[in-house]
Amino acid sequence: MMQVHGNEGLALLQDKVAKNGIIALYDGALGASAATWVGHYPWFVTYNFLTGFCERKRILDAHLQNQNTTRKNVRRALIGLCSSLVSDVCSNAIRVLKTYKQTSIEPVTYLEAAQRIVDKDGLRGLLFRGLSSKLTANALNAMLFTVVWKAISERMAMQKSQLERKAG
Repeated sequence: MMQVHGNEGLALLQDKVAKNGIIALYDGALGASAATWVGHYPWFVTYNFLTGFCERKRILDAHLQNQNTTRKNVRRALIGLCSSLVSDVCSNAIRVLKTYKQTSIEPVTYLEAAQRIVDKDGLRGLLFRGLSSKLTANALNAMLFTVVWKAISERMAMQKSQLERKAG
């Protein structure tokens, strides 16, 4: 509320809770869940597609058994970045609705929020509001996450393989 309404935000939130009850603190919860769900599937589809594409087209050593570590990490970072960009574009409109609902002084439905946003800023406002900031903020995080996630995954697979060889 303070990001949208400034210094008055906290007082507005207190008034909202006083009028609508504690449930007002959960405005936007369904939108947050939906945006997360909608964002996950495009991320993994993009990640899996680009990983397979790099292997088939032999991009950055993806096809080699013993890959150059730097090339592997660059490839993973770029795939993570692309996956994050696709995910953010797919889920942005839902996040815009969620934020509008959360920060609205009076209770609104998601449909009312959408109508108000489109009336004020057009469809472009609904689909792209805040997207450049989101893409920028998530870029480095997505690249780092993908590199670290796959490094941990590889290490765990290697340890499991070593344990199986010792046991067998």
